[in-house]
Amino acid sequence: MSQDSSVSSLSMVKCQCGIATRIFTAFTPTNAGRRFYKCSKPNGYKCDYWKWVDDPLHSRVANLIHNFP
Repeated sequence: MSQDSSVSSLSMVKCQCGIATRIFTAFTPTNAGRRFYKCSKPNGYKCDYWKWVDDPLHSRVANLIHNFP
């Protein structure tokens, strides 16, 4: 996992592997605070599936989250 995201719990959404995805939170400047589904298998075994959980945040909100200490 990179420093640009954090992981949460398993979801009911399934990836291309047919298993439950994990919910991650992005911390990139343009998507700070947005959550997304991603394959829960370890690196090297996971598929390329990912999908946003929520709608984009307003740019001011994303900027505040990204710059939060």
